[in-house]
Formats: sequence, structure tokens, C-alpha cells
Amino acid sequence: MTDAPVLVLSSNHPQALAALLDSLMRQDGAVIDRRAVFLFQDGGRDATGVVTHWSDAVLLANLDMFRRVVPHGIPLASYRHLGPVLNRDRAERFAFESLSADAAVFLGDDLVLGRNYLRTLDRLLALALGSARIAAVSADGDSRASLSDQLAEPSRLTAMDGARGIGLLRRHWLRQSVYRSAYLGLVAGQDYAERDRAAIQALLHDWGVDASDTSYQAMVAHTCVLTGSARVGTYACFARHLAWPPAPSALALPHGFGAPAMIEEDLCRPVTPTDEELATFMAAAAGYGGVYDAASRA
Repeated sequence: MTDAPVLVLSSNHPQALAALLDSLMRQDGAVIDRRAVFLFQDGGRDATGVVTHWSDAVLLANLDMFRRVVPHGIPLASYRHLGPVLNRDRAERFAFESLSADAAVFLGDDLVLGRNYLRTLDRLLALALGSARIAAVSADGDSRASLSDQLAEPSRLTAMDGARGIGLLRRHWLRQSVYRSAYLGLVAGQDYAERDRAAIQALLHDWGVDASDTSYQAMVAHTCVLTGSARVGTYACFARHLAWPPAPSALALPHGFGAPAMIEEDLCRPVTPTDEELATFMAAAAGYGGVYDAASRA
């Protein structure tokens, strides 16, 4: 088990944030009130003050909500709009530089946790800390899997795909710093949605990656391959994603907003993946919109 700090990344979805925080405080076996929890609330106004993505009232309401629901937690707001990537970078630097944590948990505000999510993630982090080839873990699961299939294989591990919650190791974060800094240098100072995709593709090409996907998630997947590391996730869903904003037709669905079914019970007993399995997980990451020059890999 670990006592990795929990860092919640928040934007302008107060209803979704409330659902996440409520599920966080209802965790079984994680003693959440003794665990360091931080809210990284992004601001709504850009550096010029001209563009407003959301009002200060939304930001203040989210901070107040966090203080009520997580009374021992610490909110850390940016009053300037950073966007999802730079706000995530701010949280990672805090976890691994300011706190010097060996591992940290990052949760998006469009995620609802099953009651044993953190307990499962802690077990995965323990495996990762004992394996030099695992960079990050997740217990979000495969959203395409039916509940019956999940229950049939609650301990099965697979390649991480599209996780909103992640346990990240500091040693890998340090190993990928050169790649991360180069990418962030191309997206800083602008709206992330307006990023220079051609410049990012040129950067990836310099790394030996021919890719069309210029997202931060794709970059992270590529850097894992380039540093010889795997991202490992559960097949079973111990959390569910909220489609936000929710479609009206999905509101009545039993699992909320069209999200997949998830397992609430403490069923996952993960075993460290073999070298062959890790190679398979890395191959899946290599397929994240990219074709690699094998000579460029670490």
C-alpha cells in the first residue's frame, strides 16, 4: 500500500466536481481523512483579462465546495486560466518537486470513483514502485467491457487507455522531463485547443514518432514508449467517467451520463505483469496514433 497524495484537477464543472469529491470521501480502506488531498482549480480568465472561459464565481464556488466536502484538504487555485495541460503540469510539479512524493494520484473532475478505487490504485502503485518498467497505473478500466465481463476478470491488467484518474511515479516523471518540457514549450501562452499542431508534429518527428495526434495524452503515451516504460491499467472499471455536459437522454441511465458500469467491491488482486505483458502494453501505447523509428527508442 502507499499513501500517495491525491491531486484533483478542476475546471468549470461544479456538478461533476461535487460527484467526484463525494465519491472520494466515501472510499473504503483508504483512510482518506488522513491522506493529503489538494484541489488544483484552474482560473477562468486568460492572462490578458480579455478572454473569460468561466466566471470568478464558478472558481470561488468550487473552492468553497472543496473546503466543505474535504475539510482537511488544501485548495490551490490559479486565478489565471491555464487550461487542462498546464494545470496538470502545475499539479505534477507540486507533487514531485514541492512534496517530493515517490508517487501521486491525479483525478480529473469528470470521474466518479467506486468505493474501492483508491484501495485498488494503491495496490497498483505498490506494484509499479517495485517494477522499473511501469511508469503509471490506473483503475478506470475498459469502458467497453460489460459488468459481467469485468466481474469475471476483476484482477486482469491491460494497457492503460484514456484514463481520467492516474497514479504516476516520480521517477518516470523525471525521466520524461526533456520530452514534457519541449511539448509544454509549444502549448504555453495560448489556448490549448488552438495549439500549433504542425509544430508539435515536427517535434514528435524529431523524437522518431510519425503521429497525427498532438494531444497531451498522446504525447505522454509516446514518452512512455521512448523511455522504455509501460502504462498499466485494470480491465475492470473501478470508476466511471462522466460525459460532460451530459446529454439529456443519458440522465436517466442507471450508471449516470452514459458512463460504463463499475465495480464497487474490493475484488482486484493485481499481480506484477511479466516482461512479455509489459511489452504488449508498450506496443499498445506505440499504436497511439504514431509510427516509430525503432532506432530512436530509449
